[in-house]
Amino acid sequence: MDGSKKVIPISGIREIIAQRVFKSYHEIPHVTLSLEVDVKRIMDLRDGNTKRNLENFSFTDIIIFASSHALKSHPLLNAHFQSGNIILKEEINIGIAVDTDQGIIVPVIRNLEKMEFKELVRTRKSLVDKVRKRRIIPDELNGGTFTITNLGNYGINTFNPIINSPEVAILGVGQIKDEPVVINNNVVVRPILRLCLSFDHRVMDGVPAARFLCTVKELLEEPSKFLKFPLF
Repeated sequence: MDGSKKVIPISGIREIIAQRVFKSYHEIPHVTLSLEVDVKRIMDLRDGNTKRNLENFSFTDIIIFASSHALKSHPLLNAHFQSGNIILKEEINIGIAVDTDQGIIVPVIRNLEKMEFKELVRTRKSLVDKVRKRRIIPDELNGGTFTITNLGNYGINTFNPIINSPEVAILGVGQIKDEPVVINNNVVVRPILRLCLSFDHRVMDGVPAARFLCTVKELLEEPSKFLKFPLF
């Protein structure tokens, strides 16, 4: 007896996920960068929407939209790496990792380069609802050019997300936490979000990845740079 109580065979979606993760982790040289973002203005914006009884949106919605705008300026991260070639994608199709009892499912929000924020919010809600109700179709899971995964709801600050091959980057989102920061020589408490970007070192060096991450930070801290008001 080896002391084992139960053997759980890996099959179905879990088996597919295991194979893809193993392949990605062993074939792609992952590097992860992280930075902190002050999301006070985003929180105020969301709270204001709620008080005016307007349509609710999540922090994930804001991060998806900011990332789509950043990808326009940093197209190297909106790409596939296949057969030794870097294939830059014209469409910005962002996959969002959704946890289910079957494992992680990644529906894809397509054509974000043409999408307004309110359309993004409604599309994201619809896709997540389809995943939860097991009504998602294969076409809604394919064609991603970039992925975002959020573990903030579980109290995770930073982590090293694994790239969804053949994509070349994935953005990990941690929790929002009140922390003391220095602003104009004064110590104040601000809501701080940590972002973690894993990228394929075959495709780019650290500087292009860092520039993309800094652009996302800049947009999240200055939402007027990429959001049109009123939002709904």
